[in-house]
Amino acid sequence: MLFWPKKKKAKALFEAGLKAKGIDDRLDVPVAIMIPMVSMMWADKTCHLAELDCIHAICTSSPIFLRPSRSHIDGWIAEAEKFIREYCGNDETACRRANEVLTKPLRETAYAFAVKVLFADEKVTETEKLRANQLADWLQVDHSLASDIVKVISILRHGRDG
Repeated sequence: MLFWPKKKKAKALFEAGLKAKGIDDRLDVPVAIMIPMVSMMWADKTCHLAELDCIHAICTSSPIFLRPSRSHIDGWIAEAEKFIREYCGNDETACRRANEVLTKPLRETAYAFAVKVLFADEKVTETEKLRANQLADWLQVDHSLASDIVKVISILRHGRDG
């Protein structure tokens, strides 16, 4: 006969197991890349449909994500949000944890994807610009390269009359 601990005790044992394993064990490359994108999606404290659509477009077009389904992408977004809010408590800690999982080229890619999401709603506030600079620090992306990435993505966002 199997013994199952009471729910509270089972939850405590589960959480203790996660903490004992270390928070980084929970991150795989897609989620680690998703964390900066989700962080930038919420940089202005609101989530716009254009930003979610941008994340979906990035995931379906990048070979990093292996052409996942829409529900799979939504799962990664939810996992990244949970990692940021519940396990790390803030964007900086979560992005620094993602930084530890990603190689330098993937950190640069994650930064470019995150900036693309930031620009998706076509309104980039001073707060969002500050967050992009902070993200470069958190992901250890060279500031010269980060500036170039922002310039290129800004150019790609020009409209018909731009």
